[in-house]
Amino acid sequence: MKRTGNHSHYENAVEAYFIEKKISYMAINEGKKVFANNQKVKNFDFLINSKKSVIALDVKGKQFGYDSGPSNLWENWILEQDITGLENWQKEFRNNGVNIEPVFMYAYLLKNKDQHNAFKITYRFKGKTYGLVGISLEDFKKNLKVRSNSPKSVCISRRVFAEITKPIDHFI
Repeated sequence: MKRTGNHSHYENAVEAYFIEKKISYMAINEGKKVFANNQKVKNFDFLINSKKSVIALDVKGKQFGYDSGPSNLWENWILEQDITGLENWQKEFRNNGVNIEPVFMYAYLLKNKDQHNAFKITYRFKGKTYGLVGISLEDFKKNLKVRSNSPKSVCISRRVFAEITKPIDHFI
């Protein structure tokens, strides 16, 4: 599924990675409004059938450092609705007898080759290289702090985030 929007190149790169690695997945149409338990729920990006479990994967695309602050690495903020969306989906699946593991996958756009060393898994797609890491919803929630109240967003300290994320193949 060719994705569109502000962060489409991140999701498209991740999907190409799944295809190349022969990972069974289903892309979720984020444009459709979805209801679970009679409430609107934010979609995740992919449902993965891994050897370990079924994974609800929400892709977060970020740059790995910025021109204005090249040391600004491991940015990881998300909206609170990203967390509640995955929580609601986990509950919905569980209510129907299916256990899923909710995971945030960060696809970091790497600016230079020196940055590749920070990642065990990198993937080149359409002339761009991405560092791929994941963190379980549970681990994110254990370490989060409020980033902003408008919009409601949370993050993990960058030092801690760099220590607790895992290469994406740990999950899939």
